[in-house]
Amino acid sequence: MPHPLPLRIRLAGPILLACSTLLVDTGAAQASETSAERNELVRYDIPAQELDSALTAYGIASGVQVLYDAGLTQGRRSQAVNGRMEPQQALRILLEGTGLGSRFTGERTVTLEAAPATGNDELALAPMIIHGEKIERDLQQTTSSVAVVDGNRIDQARLQSLPDTFRMMANVRDADFVDSGFIIRGINSEGVGGPAGRPLATLYVDGVAQTMQGARRGALGLWDVEQVEVLRGPQSTLSGRNALAGSIRIETKDPTYAWEGAVRGTTGQLDTRGYAAVVSGPLVEDRLAFRLAAERSHADGGIDYPFFDGMPRLDERENDDYWQVRGKLLFEPHGPGDTRILLSHSKSYDSPAYSDVDGPSAGVDYFDREWGNQPSPQYSARLSEARSTLNYNTALEITQPLAEGLELTSLTTHVKTRTSRPSVDLGFDGDFDEQQTAQELRLNWNNPQYQAVAGLYVNTGEDKSQARRNIPGELLGIPGLTLETQDRSKTKVDNYALFGEMDWHLDERWTLIGGLRYDYEAQDFQSSGAQQLLFGGFPLDASSTASDGDTHYDAWLPKLGVQYQIDASQNVGFTIQRAYRAGGTATNTLTNEVYDYDPEYAWNYELSYRSLWFEDRLRLNANLFYLDWDDQQVNLPQMPGDFTSDVVINAGKSHVTGFEIELGMQPLAGLDTFASLGMAKTEFDDFSFVQNGQALDLSGKAFPQAPEWTAALGADYQHASGWFIGGDLKYTGTTTSRSLLEGLEEDRLPAYTLLNLRTGYAAEQWRLTLWANNVTDEEYYLYRSEAPGYQIAAIGRERVVGATLDLSF
Repeated sequence: MPHPLPLRIRLAGPILLACSTLLVDTGAAQASETSAERNELVRYDIPAQELDSALTAYGIASGVQVLYDAGLTQGRRSQAVNGRMEPQQALRILLEGTGLGSRFTGERTVTLEAAPATGNDELALAPMIIHGEKIERDLQQTTSSVAVVDGNRIDQARLQSLPDTFRMMANVRDADFVDSGFIIRGINSEGVGGPAGRPLATLYVDGVAQTMQGARRGALGLWDVEQVEVLRGPQSTLSGRNALAGSIRIETKDPTYAWEGAVRGTTGQLDTRGYAAVVSGPLVEDRLAFRLAAERSHADGGIDYPFFDGMPRLDERENDDYWQVRGKLLFEPHGPGDTRILLSHSKSYDSPAYSDVDGPSAGVDYFDREWGNQPSPQYSARLSEARSTLNYNTALEITQPLAEGLELTSLTTHVKTRTSRPSVDLGFDGDFDEQQTAQELRLNWNNPQYQAVAGLYVNTGEDKSQARRNIPGELLGIPGLTLETQDRSKTKVDNYALFGEMDWHLDERWTLIGGLRYDYEAQDFQSSGAQQLLFGGFPLDASSTASDGDTHYDAWLPKLGVQYQIDASQNVGFTIQRAYRAGGTATNTLTNEVYDYDPEYAWNYELSYRSLWFEDRLRLNANLFYLDWDDQQVNLPQMPGDFTSDVVINAGKSHVTGFEIELGMQPLAGLDTFASLGMAKTEFDDFSFVQNGQALDLSGKAFPQAPEWTAALGADYQHASGWFIGGDLKYTGTTTSRSLLEGLEEDRLPAYTLLNLRTGYAAEQWRLTLWANNVTDEEYYLYRSEAPGYQIAAIGRERVVGATLDLSF
């Protein structure tokens, strides 16, 4: 496979050259502006509300008179507008999604129109409002590195589930196994090496923080989704202990007071098929509305199991099966713009296909796509689990305006997840039961000088697991006997936090950013185990163990930064933030002893740049970061290759350094393009340990699963006739396989590039899309172990071609 350096030169060179040219030509670009208002720098703090009220606030702030027919704005709501910007840009954000456009008829007057104005406004990029920081901001006003995929791109690119969105983002990818989370800036969301303690990055669905199993296989479908946000880097001031690597937010669409609905059908290779429907409308005009959405999908995983035929849980392992139903109810007792109550509930089932395959030790090539050919196929069946998850999410959000610019929000959430984990032959059985209940009270304050949020957070959760294994004596070298084992564990976690963050606008150019969180966590851990040796069903020997422990942790998590507005379209910022993840208690499965591991801490230093060019037709954003990490928790198998023997070890020091550069552009009507380039260089600075009696030192090594270079590129073109075409490409650089943590030699997995294409025709109420994923049928590894006698791998999905029909009404 090619070394990443040539791609780095091909991608980084033109992008950096374009950036340099834009910076040199700043004066020339601004000189082309014909309106004096476009160079004005005005502070806006206008919350989302009835459009009439928002336009009044806009006129007061900007000094621009807005002229329109009274009936034009009836029943319409505005977007929130926050930050310093020119009046034209602020008005475009405010009107986004209303179906209205604007036209300046003088230096201080503007007219609203029932259709977008002609000219360059048609090519201006739509504003992106970020919700994940709990202070609603336009993307251009954030200092955090946020990758956004909105509903339009989800529909255009036929993105089906959360991992599909990662192909649009640099420094974000899915992990190597279906049971190992996702990766942001080279850091696994469940901890480097595997699950360790609490998550390092949390997934939120409509504000509900998902359990670890729910983030692996839960409400991950993208049908009827408004927006996906990936916040790269620590978000600990506002999101707490589980945000050292970042956070991901899925926001689904809310109920509407106008009737709307849609259905979708999909078919394709590998028995790909799917169905989805949504309906939304009013129950009481301008007071009560509902939304119901449902989706179901199925696909063959593309892996053959020649020795597993007829086994009772084979279907769950070899096929992708998913469904979700979701309901939302919106109640605004005094009409839009006042008290707002939103209730949502969803139930989902997810059983993703596994991507594990045999290698040369089983007499096959990795890309023969077979599993179960190892010398002891019965043993492989006993170890080959077929996990599936039922996930329930409930959220009640109440928003109450208290005064001009002052708003109180109460968010109550509950999540319950049950994961079944039998082996395909049912010789091993078990499950995970997880649930969390959380309450957040949040006060938001917006005025021309301050944007602030302060809140109280309480979360109580319980994770339980149990497992039973029946191992034939032939596999242990003692024919005629049977070993039965049972294990149970329960961890109760209570988390309390006070948090706050403020943007203090010192003048029209300088903003001071400050935040602080106090986080407290108490854990109560219990575990028990039993095993017995049987002969002909009669016990010969039996033993049992039981243990418990409780611990608590607390931390102060400050944030400090500054932002400078260069002009109406450019700003730079710098932030420093502390992040942490609590320690914990666990059981050593080999010794049956309970042990504690320490909390981990990190300081993140981040430089941001935001800019819009060519009358907002080009967006160029960049972040440069350095993460300094102490006592990093790493999950390691005590017996090489056996992750059931995992223990958590604290590495002394490590660091991550890198950047993201992101561009979005609409060069001509109907053409939407994007590009993203990322580098994340990870390194253990001080990490040594003993594994199976052998001393290992990983100091100077990169984290497993952490590609140093990633890049994404894409475009979608919609012709006025209805015909459309598009595609996206994702490059992932070389990575170190997680087998490094199994005492094996370092194995570098080759870089790979995935290309996805689509085309079709869109009419007013229907859309037909022909699509192909992994068009070049790229063969690539997600994991590989070259252990003598047991060579296995996890590989990516092969090419799939299909068609999707959407109907709307």
